[in-house]
Amino acid sequence: MLKIVLLGHLAERAGWREREMEVVGTLSALIQALALVDPRLGHSLVAPGVRAAINHTISPNDTALKAGDEIAFLPIYSGG
Repeated sequence: MLKIVLLGHLAERAGWREREMEVVGTLSALIQALALVDPRLGHSLVAPGVRAAINHTISPNDTALKAGDEIAFLPIYSGG
């Protein structure tokens, strides 16, 4: 299983903050799977500035996922 964490407005948009999902291959495949369930969230996950951290490390979309990984989606933060 993967642990999916949404932060900031992404969690508000989806209506959840944490969820577990089956392993789907790559980060890109995970984003596609989430978009199938919630197209609006899927659009937000690929918006400019949104990053994904796998096990606390910012990672590219072609990163392979494995059971036990935590994937956090991080929106743009602003302020001072």
